[in-house]
Amino acid sequence: MEHKIVNVDFINENEIEDREVVVTLDNGTEVHICACYESWEQYGGTTDELRTTMPIAEKSNYWLHGGTKPNIKF
Repeated sequence: MEHKIVNVDFINENEIEDREVVVTLDNGTEVHICACYESWEQYGGTTDELRTTMPIAEKSNYWLHGGTKPNIKF
């Protein structure tokens, strides 16, 4: 099943260690993306939902590790 992203929230922008991205899908699921070593990890969704949010995770990786916030369009 294909899901659509309806919202992307960047949490704890001023605290690099606690940064997180929360992606809300059209079915109400909230997928959380956080830093993991030099990459990222996701939780809170099914395999299909995590696959849908993976491009957001890739684009947000630099921000999660202290960089500038990406310009995300969905």
